[in-house]
Amino acid sequence: MATARRRVPCSDAEPQKFSQGELNDLVRALSLSEDKADLLISRLKEKSLLVKDGNVVLPAPCQGSHQSPEICYKSVSGTCEVDGCPRFHSKIHFHWQVTKDCDTWYNFPKKTVHFLEKQFSNPESNIIILQRLDDSCHDRGLLSILKCHLWKIDFSYTQWDNNCAYIPIACQDKEYHIRRLCTERNPTQKLRANRFIWYFQDDSQKWCPFDLPNNKRLEDAYHETPKGNVIIQTGVAKYRVDFSKMNQKNVSTKKIRDIRRRPLPLV
Repeated sequence: MATARRRVPCSDAEPQKFSQGELNDLVRALSLSEDKADLLISRLKEKSLLVKDGNVVLPAPCQGSHQSPEICYKSVSGTCEVDGCPRFHSKIHFHWQVTKDCDTWYNFPKKTVHFLEKQFSNPESNIIILQRLDDSCHDRGLLSILKCHLWKIDFSYTQWDNNCAYIPIACQDKEYHIRRLCTERNPTQKLRANRFIWYFQDDSQKWCPFDLPNNKRLEDAYHETPKGNVIIQTGVAKYRVDFSKMNQKNVSTKKIRDIRRRPLPLV
């Protein structure tokens, strides 16, 4: 004798959906990598559990602090399998972040990342203005730091820690910092994002690149002793380059010129 199937009571109320701000907070609280955040977003979209902004569900552009200020090479191709990878996971080989305490770093949205990269790779860029974040930014942590202000960025105060650049930004009486991350160095791969050009400032205040042999010598010496110095030669002239002061001194005339290091420009 067949047993009647018991009806399961159901509710007419629809499940509560995640807003973009709530999703960003969840990703930050769980310290999810970008790949894992994307997976979470895709699963929530499949279940129709995300509140949509128009017809587009925006990705969560936030992540917490990282022990190593560089991008995981395998994360760009989506092949990193290291659980708790200490490097930042990104879909491109460079990234920009901001902090107010040098502890927790918030990720800029894609549009701002490309704006900063374009400006920073131009050696003639000194002071620029970071525009207000528009309505496409839904990261409440990032918005709470930058609010709706215009921020002044002075690239001339750039400090380097290996391949990571730290730059102060200011607005009224507040001063925070931004940083540029790039992919870890890989001896078998040459990437534009972690290759750099060295420049010196000539008498007309124009920034001129060193020739290729000296650029390589400077880069190699910098990685060996980031706060040290090295002797380079152009024609018959010899120069002592001081990485801690970011200048060069003509050994004979004692004339000092500023130098700077910038990433290869975007193509």
